[in-house]
Amino acid sequence: MPLKLVPPRQGKTPFWYGRGSYLGIALDRSTKADKPRVARAVLKRWRTAIERGEYREREVSFGVQF
Repeated sequence: MPLKLVPPRQGKTPFWYGRGSYLGIALDRSTKADKPRVARAVLKRWRTAIERGEYREREVSFGVQF
């Protein structure tokens, strides 16, 4: 299933989600964006990172790498 954007769930969260798989990498996570335009940009960044082999499920947060 290709990567796609899933709209926010009413009353649950204001954020768009990215779901699906791309080049064998499964993805189901929040974009942390409440605007579709910004969410599309995040999804594009994830695709590029997957293509380069740089995608990590957990990213650097608060200066601490997980």
